Amino acid sequence: MSRYINAKLVSAITAFAVGALYLDRQVTSLADRSVVPAAPLLADQIQIGVIPAGCVLVPQLSTVQVARFDTNGTSLGKYKIGTADTIDAIATEQIGAAAVTVRGNALVIGATPIGSPTDDTPIYLTVSVAPATFAGTGAVVLDLVMRAWVDSIDGT
Repeated sequence: MSRYINAKLVSAITAFAVGALYLDRQVTSLADRSVVPAAPLLADQIQIGVIPAGCVLVPQLSTVQVARFDTNGTSLGKYKIGTADTIDAIATEQIGAAAVTVRGNALVIGATPIGSPTDDTPIYLTVSVAPATFAGTGAVVLDLVMRAWVDSIDGT
């Protein structure tokens, strides 16, 4: 397994009022070889987003779009979207033979908040079945809706 960090994703959200929501569009090009390997392997993690410190993801209002991941289909490439520790924290396994859009309640709504009061939380696309022929074109687009971290709701 290799982890590919996208240094182009910057958590530049400034603090906002408790109760307010913030929409942040984060785009990762699948053709960018400084971020995405030419041939992703099983368990590779590619950073496609970040939840800034002090924020929590609101998955019910968020959207994940992934361009076609596998152009051959033998074996069919698959992936999950989540954090380094919980690889399917945001989206369960998806088949890469066609473009995928997952939004709202189709995203995972777990009991543990995705975010941290003190640290950025990287979001990864984790390869669960290596693609036969990686498309390497298009983009991953995350429209992430976030709110401020609240200790009494989210824990410490």
